[in-house]
Amino acid sequence: MLRYQQQYSFFDESKLGKAVHFINLSDIVMKQDLNKVLDEIIKQVTGDQSEDQRAAYVRGANSYLVKPSHTDGLVELVASLKDFWLNRNRLPPESLPE
Repeated sequence: MLRYQQQYSFFDESKLGKAVHFINLSDIVMKQDLNKVLDEIIKQVTGDQSEDQRAAYVRGANSYLVKPSHTDGLVELVASLKDFWLNRNRLPPESLPE
């Protein structure tokens, strides 16, 4: 996968290990079934992200969301984000100085 992504101009090698994490799933594929592969992916993307969360806030983030482990939760999260950004959020007046 990494070799494939390197061909594109958006690929930034400096992000590896920081903002982009690669997981070697080959052992799970060889020794177990694909359900275990999916379980590992879910574990990796929904696990305790406390260090990532801390780093995000240090860099100026004003919120941190964790992707739900089930499709229903993801659909609910996306719906609430849509509601917030498209219906509830108010942009500052255009007259504010830059």
